[in-house]
Amino acid sequence: MPTEDRQLLFFVSPRPIDFDSYLPTMMEMKHRRPNWNIKVICFDQTNYRNIKRNPVLQSGLDKAGTLHFCGSPPESGKLRRLFNMAGNFLKISSWILRWKQPALFLAVPYSKFPYRIWYALSRLRGGNGFVLFKHRSPDEMHHLMWRARDKGEPQSPSLWSRLMGRDQDAIIYYHDHQLGMIEDLAPLGWIENTPRVKIGIPHLFPQWRAHIDDEVAKERANLEEKGLPADAELYAFFPGKPGSNDYLRGPGSIERVFVQQMSAVGKARPSSHALVRPHPLAVDEDYVQKGFEAFGKERASISFAHPEVMLRLCRRSFFNNPTNLLFHCFPGNMVDCSDYPNHHYEERGVISIADGLGAVYVSPDGDDFEDRLLQVIGNDDAFSNPKNRWRLSELLDSGQPKIDTLMGLLELSSGSLRLGQDRDALEA
Repeated sequence: MPTEDRQLLFFVSPRPIDFDSYLPTMMEMKHRRPNWNIKVICFDQTNYRNIKRNPVLQSGLDKAGTLHFCGSPPESGKLRRLFNMAGNFLKISSWILRWKQPALFLAVPYSKFPYRIWYALSRLRGGNGFVLFKHRSPDEMHHLMWRARDKGEPQSPSLWSRLMGRDQDAIIYYHDHQLGMIEDLAPLGWIENTPRVKIGIPHLFPQWRAHIDDEVAKERANLEEKGLPADAELYAFFPGKPGSNDYLRGPGSIERVFVQQMSAVGKARPSSHALVRPHPLAVDEDYVQKGFEAFGKERASISFAHPEVMLRLCRRSFFNNPTNLLFHCFPGNMVDCSDYPNHHYEERGVISIADGLGAVYVSPDGDDFEDRLLQVIGNDDAFSNPKNRWRLSELLDSGQPKIDTLMGLLELSSGSLRLGQDRDALEA
């Protein structure tokens, strides 16, 4: 086996956001080092299936690595789950031990079983274990959405941590507006002695940008095959999952707003077509079907295209809850209609939670909602207005790709990494 071959393992949680953030990074690594063996390990069957059925994610994964389900089906009994757990633990351990200098990627510190064992095995083989952020959003979004959550106290080094020297070899983040999120890791593991490394926003990476360009062309051709003309007027909708109301005015908020949106656009643009991409947990929700009826069932369809593809294809994109997409600085004309609670308006005014990042806010309150929404549909200048983009440039500038930094980090052994490691040292 050539000495430059390496095994890279990416562990993803049940939430889709992990893989969405990790894939561009994987694709860039594979482009730079084609001989590296990259595996994505998924423990949740629903998330595994969602990744497999998403054509953009699957085609990107085909260019970078392989996806492995290492969990148990929900219907498994206790004995079967224990058997699967033991078998998968041994399988993943063997993947780590088989290769020299394996690299592990996880969204949290390696402070709990089985990750601390896998991290130890990686170190035994001269490899590394990195914390890789799953979120691309700025600190402010997480503070606003989860400000009532008890974060807990920072962890002191455990006996195991002292034996290993640290709970991870580096914390990899994306831009300068995530420094608070680094500190939020402290209750989950010992991070005080760990280098912090910024690599840029993943969806700005060259390989991912080229991939999205290809997938936009494929999706446009696919829609034409289904009978839509090349110049069809398309609108995207992203209905939120159950539970999104917890951060809004209350029960019924996302349901009411989605139907309002679909009804208003469907009436105003009778020749248009709606592409609806529900959150994976909202696909079977009744309110999504009610929205289809409000728009016109024959002109609306579910789409599992990647959000970036839909944003590029569609004239406008509508949101009924404050999703991460509003914070990721994707190109596209986004309209936030979230039914925010009263304290949001009292503290911030009648604006989106992502104010300044490009989205236009239209409050769902009032009898004139449809009129206000239609003004946004017909006014392209609203999206280029500096008042809606005052934070966008700063965030994009701080998140420019640093591929050499990423690759330089991977070339270092765990013993070479030190607190305060900077970009110049990694690129040297």
